[in-house]
Amino acid sequence: MKKEKIITALDVGTSKICALVAGIDSEGSIKLMAGKLIASKGISNGLIEDLSEVSDSINRALSEVEKAGQAEIYSVIVNINGPHIRSRNNQAMLKLPGLERKIKHNDIKKVTEVAASIPLGMSEKVLRVIPGRYTVDDQNGIKNPLRMTGSRLGVSVHLVTGSALQVQNMTVAVNQAGYEIEDIVPEPLACSYALLTEKEKEIGVILVNIGAATTDVIVFIEGYPVHTEIVPLGGEGLTRVVSSLLKTSPEDAETIKKRYGSVFTSRLRDHSPIMVPGINQQPSRNVSLSFLSQLIMPYTSEMIAEISKRIEASGYKEKTASGVVVTGGGTLLEGIVEMMERMLNLPVRMGCCSGIYADAGIISNPVYTTALGLVKYGMGRSNVKSHWYYDKGIFSKIISPVRSFIEEYF
Repeated sequence: MKKEKIITALDVGTSKICALVAGIDSEGSIKLMAGKLIASKGISNGLIEDLSEVSDSINRALSEVEKAGQAEIYSVIVNINGPHIRSRNNQAMLKLPGLERKIKHNDIKKVTEVAASIPLGMSEKVLRVIPGRYTVDDQNGIKNPLRMTGSRLGVSVHLVTGSALQVQNMTVAVNQAGYEIEDIVPEPLACSYALLTEKEKEIGVILVNIGAATTDVIVFIEGYPVHTEIVPLGGEGLTRVVSSLLKTSPEDAETIKKRYGSVFTSRLRDHSPIMVPGINQQPSRNVSLSFLSQLIMPYTSEMIAEISKRIEASGYKEKTASGVVVTGGGTLLEGIVEMMERMLNLPVRMGCCSGIYADAGIISNPVYTTALGLVKYGMGRSNVKSHWYYDKGIFSKIISPVRSFIEEYF
């Protein structure tokens, strides 16, 4: 395969680090060259707590995927996640010089800059500015106002913000591992690249990514994100519950949860007891699957109830005709999709990435969703029409200097 472009995606999570290397051939097909999944160290609740441990984990993952893919890696596109990620919407209106004239690239840039200028906390920074619909004079709902004629230009934007300290910590961790950061993408957006279709985003959809320590929620209406939120609950909390109540180690509790766990006792077919290893030299003991299910159901119900509460509070639930798309390692728990459908009172489906040629075990595994989304983002960002800006010279990527000069003066 003749490579025109190679992208390395790095998903740094609380429980795992996933590295993927992908190439795009002359026909434009994205093909996965190699992937590596390892346990994560130094991160708690989505936040970096030990830079050295995180950096060592990143180095290990990237070194191994580099060897497997027979590719030299210099830079990565990395996610960022955690309860510090927030969002808000803003609008701005710009009066154009003259009575009426054609709208230029620079006008779009200026009005977007104004809309992005919001008060921030001391350690908060804008991670993404995502323009939605535009207004030209009294005409609303315009996708692209370039070269239209008017006297006023308005825009609605969705702003994703996060902790400047966490962004800096992630940058240092990757640099210490020996690599540069090409881009940083908030995790909810990365997942949306992997799973959501343009049609779903247009008619309204909610994406829920249940991770180890947190759950990402992002809502799209009329093609654009309008709400992004991180819920501080995830599958790791359930593992702690199982570990505590079964009096076994967190590692054994995680294995038991994944292999035997179900949220519905009534759906259990095999009622054979399972062996639970003891801790601190305590003997192993047997428990029934129904007992395990009874331990799992309260936490899972509480987590979904909190997700439902956040979705209701966003005010967009009734506008999401496509329902909910779910992903993340937490969705591997048997019965959770059905429970979400009941509690959210919306259609719910498991997400599956498309548009990348890769092993079915990776494409269909929700653990890889974020990394796959980073690959798709990296491959397509040079042609992204909606300009989802990263705050590294945040507006420098809007247009090429040459084209800007031509449009502005000729």
